[in-house]
Amino acid sequence: MAQTMTFHEIVFKGSPKAVRGVLTGLALGAALPCDFWFHRDHDVVDPTVPRSARRTAERLHLLPVTTVRVVVSGDLAKVLRARKKALAASGLCEIEAIDRIKQVQVELKYHTYAKRYDDEVQALMTDLPRGVKLMNPVHKIEEHPEAKGSERYTPAHHFESRGGGILLGRFDLVLDLRDRFDVHPLVECEEIELVTS
Repeated sequence: MAQTMTFHEIVFKGSPKAVRGVLTGLALGAALPCDFWFHRDHDVVDPTVPRSARRTAERLHLLPVTTVRVVVSGDLAKVLRARKKALAASGLCEIEAIDRIKQVQVELKYHTYAKRYDDEVQALMTDLPRGVKLMNPVHKIEEHPEAKGSERYTPAHHFESRGGGILLGRFDLVLDLRDRFDVHPLVECEEIELVTS
């Protein structure tokens, strides 16, 4: 039976460059892939910052640089647990917490003004890999036949759709989907939220 991939959130005390160097060195030394994702680089929520202040704090770099949050693969988390004391003794950085990630979620919203774009977004939202679910899907369509073919300004569009939902699943799969949705001009993605044990 194949082993399910697991992911852990590691909270380090130290500089981001030192943490990146330590993670790369430990992964290469253990012959593991360098599977790690910094929260700041991948729009993962920092639970220490209130929801209303997250975007502002991130833009103004008000978060303390001594706290670095990283998501790592389960194999790399095992190596970090085993080297926790040696890492602290090295003075490079310290591990403050290691938490297994149960699942992650990201909220999506969209707004289209043409049937073909609605079809495009719906195809994206139904083409999900195994292990990812779309929770609370919303899909509302409004049609205004009186606005069809109008060449002048009209307060309504002939076709309009709005909707969204919450992608829920394994970290790497949801991260890949968020990246795919985020490049679509009509889809808006929120930050990734981790559910840890």
